[in-house]
Amino acid sequence: MEEAIARMQSTPNLVMVSENAAGFTMFDATPHTRKVRTVFIAMRHKHDDMKARQSCMDTIFEIHRQFCSMLIMEKTRLQENMQYLNPQITLQEVDKYLVPDTAICMFELSVDTYIDLQYNASEWNTQQNS
Repeated sequence: MEEAIARMQSTPNLVMVSENAAGFTMFDATPHTRKVRTVFIAMRHKHDDMKARQSCMDTIFEIHRQFCSMLIMEKTRLQENMQYLNPQITLQEVDKYLVPDTAICMFELSVDTYIDLQYNASEWNTQQNS
């Protein structure tokens, strides 16, 4: 995020995907690993110009809609490979005081990948420890 904020000093618009979000493994009904990515969309606007800020937000909403429409098609391809896109994608506005004169929104994408948890005796060879 720090790099993106630094780039906003010279770039008026930015879309950034963070792969630093942590994932996790679940063991309940079906074992799977969840990978989470965060997408930030940012647009600079004139200082204290709420009309300009709203115009930026409208553009961000449209970009988010376009992301979602592409994800609908991507969802089918992922499912063919036993990967499942979380259907809940919430767009959140980042506080306008974090980066002054900049409209920023973010949303997270999470994909579940099934994992094979079968016991494999060769992975636990006790002879290796002696």
